[in-house]
Amino acid sequence: MGDSDDTMPQLSTSTTEQHEIDEHVASDSDDSYEEENHTENQASKFDLAKIFLKQDSTSTYFAEGRFDEAFGVLDQRKRMGREMRNARSILNYGACLMSTGHDYNAVKEPLKSVIATVKPTSKSVLWLVKKLRKQNEWFSALLIDEICADYYFDADRSYETFGIIENFIASMRQTLTALVERDENMEMFAQHILPKIYNLKQKLLQLQNIDPYYHCVKSAYLTHCIEVCEPNTGARIKLILDTVNYMQETIGDEEANKHQMYGTICSNLATTYLKMGLRNDAQNFFEKALECFQSATDFQDETKKMKYINDAMMSIRRAQGLEPEVGIGFGRN
Repeated sequence: MGDSDDTMPQLSTSTTEQHEIDEHVASDSDDSYEEENHTENQASKFDLAKIFLKQDSTSTYFAEGRFDEAFGVLDQRKRMGREMRNARSILNYGACLMSTGHDYNAVKEPLKSVIATVKPTSKSVLWLVKKLRKQNEWFSALLIDEICADYYFDADRSYETFGIIENFIASMRQTLTALVERDENMEMFAQHILPKIYNLKQKLLQLQNIDPYYHCVKSAYLTHCIEVCEPNTGARIKLILDTVNYMQETIGDEEANKHQMYGTICSNLATTYLKMGLRNDAQNFFEKALECFQSATDFQDETKKMKYINDAMMSIRRAQGLEPEVGIGFGRN
């Protein structure tokens, strides 16, 4: 970004009124925000849509992935002090900064001020993020998730907030996964975006008065959200091993094995080892995954449980060299 001393215009804030905590994630098909529906969730959807979904002149650039061109236009506007006084333009500008690897901290406070004024439910924010993803506005989606996670964390630090921020981290994972599938720049993600998710995870794990068992189980899910997007092999291995060891030390193998996600991160660690040619380590963690899937009590249904068990058994055979190394592991989509 240039050396201009111009600053983002500060939007009005209102943080004295407590927002509603809503831990339920909006469904993908929930695209309505009609004004006549006056439930709190629908009302905040409508407010968010008016603010963040109206088209900006750079929207075409975003839809076509022409981030450098959009950045040039918006940066020039900022330097000239023009058309940067609405939240949509600021969001677009922040997305451009993020997508081109620039520091985007300057846009976070103005956008957080907008969120504080609207006081949306978390469900309506997740609905907005899904709308942005459908419009291929990936970086705008990431920015809204990050800002809203900080907003809810600052407002309340309870069990409910843990679940809300967990949903925002999962949403960021979904966006990053889509970007990976589009062959976007993973080095840039690793340097500029993944640290934000790591930071959110650490914030959650530092919350006080959270039951250690709950804390431990949720740690596995948060680890999974990060490791599936982590391009650095060493960092991915350390992240999963630290979580596996934490779960073993805190609740023990028997309790950890009741939770499917423990087996999933073990399986993904084994997959990483197998790709590195470390067959013994891979077999060890595939066997841990199999043991977990056989004992887990939180599968949605028996069909899914049997699929995971069969996949783990096949993966063990691949680690032993008895099957070709194709389609190894699971849980990464």
